[in-house]
Amino acid sequence: MQLSDKLFYYSKSKDVPAGYGVNEFVSDKKSYTQLNEIPNWRKILSNFHEAKFKYEDYSYSTVEHCYHAQKFSLVSKKMAFKFTIDSDHAFGKGDGLAARKRRKLLILTKEQLEEWEKIKYKITKAICLAKYNQVPIYKKVIDLTNKAELWHIVMRSTPVRTAYLEEIRDGLD
Repeated sequence: MQLSDKLFYYSKSKDVPAGYGVNEFVSDKKSYTQLNEIPNWRKILSNFHEAKFKYEDYSYSTVEHCYHAQKFSLVSKKMAFKFTIDSDHAFGKGDGLAARKRRKLLILTKEQLEEWEKIKYKITKAICLAKYNQVPIYKKVIDLTNKAELWHIVMRSTPVRTAYLEEIRDGLD
């Protein structure tokens, strides 16, 4: 049985070649030569990577900003707008970590939370697809991961497979 290649990333990943990251496995390290030529390619995969893109008529600096805006829009469109670059608000101007720290400014009701749980995968994929189509380095990094499984390291938790990035790379709807 052949094992699948597995690449791990997070916002503070070390800049090491594919196959040398924590928990990684790659069957042919040479197949990642082009990927390894991109400095900090793992950080580019992170939701905190800063690169302006548009999603549903608004500009965002990170996937993290857009993610929280979409979640907050279930409660308050006004608050959600603050996460955009267009708002000129401090929320939209900060980095991805600052956006994440504001994730609890609005508390979703049980019903809103249930709704979010139903749609968050689809929305996250749509956000990442928008960034993929607009940010060349993001597209290049995702494409150069070949057919590897992509795993996000979540601090103090179990790594999460980001299948939506694999689906975008593989052209799956």
